[in-house]
Amino acid sequence: MFWVSLSGVWQWSWNDRTTTLIADGQRSARCIKADSTHLYWVDRGDNLANNGEVMRAPVGGVGAPVAIATGQAEPIHLAIDEEYVYWMNANDGTVMRTRKDSDGTDPLVTIWSHAGRSGSIAVDETRVYWMARDDDLDWIVMSAPKGSNGEGPFTTLATNQGSHDEESEIAIDETYVYWTTSGDGTVKRVAKIGGGISTLASGQPSPRSIVADRTGIYWSDRLSHKIMRRWPDGIIGVFLAGAEVPYGIAIDTESVYWTTQEGAVESAPK
Repeated sequence: MFWVSLSGVWQWSWNDRTTTLIADGQRSARCIKADSTHLYWVDRGDNLANNGEVMRAPVGGVGAPVAIATGQAEPIHLAIDEEYVYWMNANDGTVMRTRKDSDGTDPLVTIWSHAGRSGSIAVDETRVYWMARDDDLDWIVMSAPKGSNGEGPFTTLATNQGSHDEESEIAIDETYVYWTTSGDGTVKRVAKIGGGISTLASGQPSPRSIVADRTGIYWSDRLSHKIMRRWPDGIIGVFLAGAEVPYGIAIDTESVYWTTQEGAVESAPK
């Protein structure tokens, strides 16, 4: 299990129940992903300084971290596939890509560029999906082929999904793109190929991080201190109540994991 704090990147071993510091000295570490051999995360850098980095380190901490992209405008969220790392820059609204095995000298590809703050990102076998703010500072949901070099074609899946002062995040499964909007307390989805938008949950105090798989949709709610779940049959219930201000959330085949504002990492079986 892996997680980030603002200044460090950590690993927990289930075998010997020990915690390992993978990287320290980070200025503002965010959003971590892992494959079988390496960890990837973004260091947002200093405010408005455009000195953010996308980082890689070996699982287990055997080897120094490597900056595979530097000079980024506050990278805030990332996703990975078998060959590439994809990330969003909050300050200039860009969606970027580079090779996972880069030593920092490989070309950085701009998939999409639009002035305005960006949100979260996800990838599947063929496409990349993201949330960004349009010219009116409302959240929109977009997608493009993963191999795009800035030419698209771009698909707008949803518009007018909350204002600039609200937080939103996305998740995907085989068929749908899901997102939360903290301002109006909703969880929504749209088909990856486009179409009508469905509201799956409403009246949520402050939904934030979201994940999805065949067992359901899970999201954290910071105001209610709950982890919520929507089962495949549409029933919505409390997965966990009384959590310390839950923040980031992740799942595997057996459990749900989340971080808290108080600095804890917790889990519970599905």
